[in-house]
Amino acid sequence: MYFPSKKDLWLGLVIWCSLLLPLVIEIRDHHWHELAALVPVILLFAWIWFETGYTITETELLVKCGPFR
Repeated sequence: MYFPSKKDLWLGLVIWCSLLLPLVIEIRDHHWHELAALVPVILLFAWIWFETGYTITETELLVKCGPFR
């Protein structure tokens, strides 16, 4: 049985605002080389944020957090 992890609203606001604000600034100022470094970091955080959960089987507890198991 799969259970997604609970996420606090305040933590989501802190994480996503701290990642998306620099993204908006870089797009506005046309700093494409910095944008190229920022996008993979945002994608990693999104992967971790949306793919964290727990699977309980008969004998195991499997924890998945983005690319980490």
